[in-house]
Amino acid sequence: MLTAAGFLTLALVILITLVWLHDKGFHRGLRISLMFAFLLVPWWLQVQVRSIEMNAATTVGLTVLAIALFRPFQGLTTRWIFADLIVGLLVATTVISDLNNKILIPTRSLEVALTWLLPYVMGRLFIQKPEDLLSVLPYLCIFVLLIGGYALVEAFGKKNVLADLLGMKWERASDAELYRWGLLRARGHTTHPIYFGLLMVLVLPWLLLASRQTMRGYGQDWWIATIPLAALATFVTVSRAAQLAMGIVFGADLFFRHPRWRAPMFLMALVAFGGFVAFRAEILDALSKYAGETDTAEHFVVIEGKKHPYSGTLHRDLLDLVYARAIDECGWFGYGSTLKDIPVDSRMDERFKSIDNHYLKILIINGYVGVFTLAVLIALGCFYLAAEALYGGYPVRDWAGGMFGAFLAVAIALRGVAFEPDFSCFWMFTIGVAGSLRTARLRK
Repeated sequence: MLTAAGFLTLALVILITLVWLHDKGFHRGLRISLMFAFLLVPWWLQVQVRSIEMNAATTVGLTVLAIALFRPFQGLTTRWIFADLIVGLLVATTVISDLNNKILIPTRSLEVALTWLLPYVMGRLFIQKPEDLLSVLPYLCIFVLLIGGYALVEAFGKKNVLADLLGMKWERASDAELYRWGLLRARGHTTHPIYFGLLMVLVLPWLLLASRQTMRGYGQDWWIATIPLAALATFVTVSRAAQLAMGIVFGADLFFRHPRWRAPMFLMALVAFGGFVAFRAEILDALSKYAGETDTAEHFVVIEGKKHPYSGTLHRDLLDLVYARAIDECGWFGYGSTLKDIPVDSRMDERFKSIDNHYLKILIINGYVGVFTLAVLIALGCFYLAAEALYGGYPVRDWAGGMFGAFLAVAIALRGVAFEPDFSCFWMFTIGVAGSLRTARLRK
């Protein structure tokens, strides 16, 4: 049933995209179609073609590129920037890694391109001038109103109606993972509450821009209500990473908008970071209790013959111990995408087979070159967004400050979460948009 629903959904996405491209024009139709794919279409309604997973966002991207190939549109040509090269290198390192480990298959290159390159390219095509950021706000606010309301109903009503109707079963869905604080952890249209929370974090800067449009007299009054709605939707995911990331978005927005506050805010951030380093164990224990996790003294795992306390919060740190030998021996290009010859304890706990730390995963798969390339890409994204937040005019500065916080917060969260398309597509798309703004600045 899910497979049939997936094919039907993607067919409808293609149809809707074609209609919007025709009725709204290429660029505006592209913007609306992408936001529709990111924010409304369930991410678990996808189609598996060999090793390639086709979701709504990649479907929109491929549809747009196919049309552009046969009928070029004005504005498709752009000035090259350094981030374009780095994204290309990120794709290349993955392919080289598989080739080096003699496991490369033809579809692997396409799979990697869909994961890293396509969302970035869509971001590069998303705007031609800064004012284009405003054109998508009416649609984006409606989409957030729908999915945010859906998440609240899910959390308090304890039922994801569409998923239940189509028979969607979640992996590792124990009661401890599904419920916290008496709520069903909202996952909305994504496959996990953490992914939904991080997606809402990435959407929040757009909502801040929409509220300022309303204050300027150019938006609908109800647009302002989407900010508390998105915040509540993030809260009911009961994801600590997403909740903390949301705070970083508001903090970054204030930092860039109020120059006089920057020095004390920067000092506070340094003190907070120092406190985290000094009292890391105590803070992790507090986060465990905040999430309602049971006493770690009651739960242990054995790693390389030694017992270690275990909880969901400690899981990410324990991964470094489980894969310690793999980290030491990964080399320049890692073990490849199948992790075929990775050195791990044969008695490894099943829970550690899922590597919920993207930096660790890309280090093992792509080696030192891969993780260094990703670090450079993150630094470039932060640089582009910070530059626009400091020196851009309206509406760019009102979007870029909060987006700097969202982008950086999700980059930090990647230490404790897998790089799943539910939110990673929007994250890569954000780098592309930041790159387009950079291009517009260089043209001046």
